[in-house]
Amino acid sequence: MKHPTEKPVALMEYLTTLYTKEGDTILDPFMGGGTTGVAAQNLNREFVGFEMEEDYFQYAGERLASRQ
Repeated sequence: MKHPTEKPVALMEYLTTLYTKEGDTILDPFMGGGTTGVAAQNLNREFVGFEMEEDYFQYAGERLASRQ
């Protein structure tokens, strides 16, 4: 189940490198499909995300577990 407003990982990686440095923690209070978390993992950042919709939360968790 893909989130309807999912962003490209490359875009989130670009934004992450603009505004954070390695080891920083990124908070995403509207996690959706987890793209920001994937970018954070790829760039050695910590990640905390929240999502109210259980289906999207599970989808994001699966993406983060498999680093997609």
